[in-house]
Amino acid sequence: MKQNKGGEAKGRSMIEMLGTLAIVGVLTMLVIKGFRYAWDTNDANDIVSTVTKMAVTASTQLETSGSANLSEFDGDMRYETAVNLTYGDELFSITVKDVSYGVCTRVKSYHWPDPVEVKYGGAVDGECPDEDSDIEFAFKKDLSRKTEK
Repeated sequence: MKQNKGGEAKGRSMIEMLGTLAIVGVLTMLVIKGFRYAWDTNDANDIVSTVTKMAVTASTQLETSGSANLSEFDGDMRYETAVNLTYGDELFSITVKDVSYGVCTRVKSYHWPDPVEVKYGGAVDGECPDEDSDIEFAFKKDLSRKTEK
């Protein structure tokens, strides 16, 4: 540090510098957390949007022709999507693979319509697993019918 004519030090002290670095570190962590939240929310919105489009397409095809072909959605999502149709019990399912915990919690907060059952990591309406897991969406073949309670 340089001293002026009166012998007083001028410049920043070590405590001021450490305080500044601590503030910058905290702000950096908040920014990273904010970006992660936004990224997870965007992924969850993509899943909700694509699964909804797939369900409407599959339901329409099942009601008109008795089978569904969702090849138009191949590669549409970041995650591998598998469609399993179960005709006997009038249900079909769409499974989204390898969904992170943050994305899972945002998908779980979405209010799904009545004919939908969602399994998070294999548990119906359960908690999202801490590690990457699958989310399975089960739909009635005819989405216009309400489920009986």
